[in-house]
Amino acid sequence: MKIKRIIPPQHSKSAFTLVELLVVISLILALVGIGTFTYARVSKASKSATITSNMKKIYTALTEVSAEGAQTGLHGRNSFPPYRGELRNSSSTRFVWWDLAAEKMTIANRDEGPFRWSKLYDDTEFQNPFSSHKLGAGKKNRGTLAGDPQLSRGSFAYNAELGGDVSPGDSGENSHIVRVSQVSDPENTIYFGESDDELLTDGWVFTDIDDAPQGKYKKSAHCCVVSGAVRLIRNEHLKKRDSFEFFTTTEEKNYENKP
Repeated sequence: MKIKRIIPPQHSKSAFTLVELLVVISLILALVGIGTFTYARVSKASKSATITSNMKKIYTALTEVSAEGAQTGLHGRNSFPPYRGELRNSSSTRFVWWDLAAEKMTIANRDEGPFRWSKLYDDTEFQNPFSSHKLGAGKKNRGTLAGDPQLSRGSFAYNAELGGDVSPGDSGENSHIVRVSQVSDPENTIYFGESDDELLTDGWVFTDIDDAPQGKYKKSAHCCVVSGAVRLIRNEHLKKRDSFEFFTTTEEKNYENKP
């Protein structure tokens, strides 16, 4: 009688090889990378849409201020509001341009006294979602940010060429009043734009190329032109003297050198 040799059944190996593990890990990392990139693009697009919407609201408010005129020294009807100044009232209320716009947007109010905001600054349309700074961070009361340039980071910059600094008693020459009829190129003259987070000026006013809203944290800056259109302008254009003057001045433009 022969004894049969019993051979145990062969079990297939279930463990991954090193190569297979590396392939799986690579695929996971690739998917994570794609997801992160997609999220970043969607987030950036969402913030850009928010900025455009906010700028249009602010533009509408400033246009109403210009149309009505405000008791800000020599700021008359159909002239652009100043970027800062004092109101002609019993308390000579100080303001920056945000206060004038915020009042029209029912965010701020005044009764012959200082401006008072009903919301935190960074919870309003004046907060730049791209900014790393919170507008008015640390300020306990909700009054004007006039005189608080450190707290003004995170908002938008106003083109002083269109407004200037006005207070009661200013002469026309010093107040830099610009009337709507004087703007020769409303489609290309910047009204206000995204602020440069590194600047320290009241109300984020920009007066020359060094103060332009260049948005150093990215390649382009959102700018609202006098016509009301919001345009994305590359920093390389805003940083060039000729193109900066083209975008920001109210004088006749050199169309042969249009950026």
